[in-house]
Amino acid sequence: MKERLQKNRPHAHKMYFAPSCSGRDSRGTNRTVSFHAYPYTNTGQVGVTGSYANSKKQVEVPCGPLTPVLQDLFPRIDFLSLDVEGAEYLVMSNLDLDAIHIDVIIVESRNHDCMEVCEKREKVRKIFQ
Repeated sequence: MKERLQKNRPHAHKMYFAPSCSGRDSRGTNRTVSFHAYPYTNTGQVGVTGSYANSKKQVEVPCGPLTPVLQDLFPRIDFLSLDVEGAEYLVMSNLDLDAIHIDVIIVESRNHDCMEVCEKREKVRKIFQ
């Protein structure tokens, strides 16, 4: 599966961490978050998405903010599409929009976990106000 994804997206930047936390904890230790162990790439973070709530297995994933990664890869970003299975607010709340230049950001705001009324969507909107 991984090889097929890489072949279909030759210019994609692959990140092997979850950009949904601020990085180190209060003791300076690198943080991890739990993800549902699911055989495909669209799995979700435990406690964030309900899609995989029946999943019994979990895997610990290193996490940290997306800002330094984007700064290292791109001096300027024309278009950023964010679809992270319900963790959009966690990623956006750790993204320093003053430190990186992004012309257009599109953030998934409606899915089966977040329909008409959705607190997470409203939190993301407030970041852009």
